[in-house]
Amino acid sequence: EVMARLQLAAAEEIAAAFRESNIEAVFAKGVALSLSVYGRPGVRTFADLDGLIHPQSLRDAHAALTQIGFGIKDEPANPIELTYVREKLPGVRICVDLHWAFTSDDGLQASVRVPIADILQRRRLVKGTVPIPADEHQLLLAAANLARKSAEPLMLLVDFARLVSRPLDWAGAGGVGECASQWGLRTPLWLGLTLA
Repeated sequence: EVMARLQLAAAEEIAAAFRESNIEAVFAKGVALSLSVYGRPGVRTFADLDGLIHPQSLRDAHAALTQIGFGIKDEPANPIELTYVREKLPGVRICVDLHWAFTSDDGLQASVRVPIADILQRRRLVKGTVPIPADEHQLLLAAANLARKSAEPLMLLVDFARLVSRPLDWAGAGGVGECASQWGLRTPLWLGLTLA
């Protein structure tokens, strides 16, 4: 729980730095789920902070992160993200995976197209300052993540169960069904819902 609180504090700090630099962003995956559907820090564990930004915001986001003490972890090797790390306390590393795309063009995600702009447009704030995706988009991102990780770890299925218990727009324009078709996520969404 201590590590989760440190990570959430870092998310608030990053959100403030991005706001000051007029960078549209959301936190996704573990941190967003922890803050929205699990209710308490430490219940839903996560190893890093996943942030989504417009691709054209990368330079400004890099500047904002380095200004608050984050540095690029390794040479860029991933075509959809950069990993930043900061160690304020000895032995306590906070990692941020900064995504300008959510899925890659190979493997099980090759046919998936996640529109970052749509996710950013429908973002909402939790804890008053931390931007996260709408619940419908969180479910679709969980489906994309499920495809990439082949349903491992099983915590991903608990994420599905938690998300579907929320009041979601399933059939409306921009709802789960329409977006799942447009994003290429009908099969992983079906699989996640069935397994959950």
